[in-house]
Amino acid sequence: MDNFVVFMLTLSNFDWALRETLKKRKKIMRDNFKNFMINGFT
Repeated sequence: MDNFVVFMLTLSNFDWALRETLKKRKKIMRDNFKNFMINGFT
């Protein structure tokens, strides 16, 4: 039972970390795109 709880906690923690990483990556991509558009047109 204890192992299962630890497993579930690890899983949810990993899921959260993955989502945070994706969010950061999306923001970086958006910023890069914004910079590209600004630099491309000026």
